[in-house]
Amino acid sequence: MDFFIPLNQYHLEKKLEEFIHFYNHHRTHLALNKDSPVSSPVLIRPSDGSVKLVSTPVLGGLYHIYSYEDVA
Repeated sequence: MDFFIPLNQYHLEKKLEEFIHFYNHHRTHLALNKDSPVSSPVLIRPSDGSVKLVSTPVLGGLYHIYSYEDVA
């Protein structure tokens, strides 16, 4: 959040909500043995190669959430 400039109070509140969700659901914490406060499944790449790794930007790309999607 050090590189974020809010435009107004509403903008700040929305970005803080987005950051809090990311922090509690996706960001790893060393004190929790690299888990998040709200546990999420560990990504394991299938061995058949039928998926691709997809990056979803959070806070305009300051952070990213990763997931696998099926290749069409």
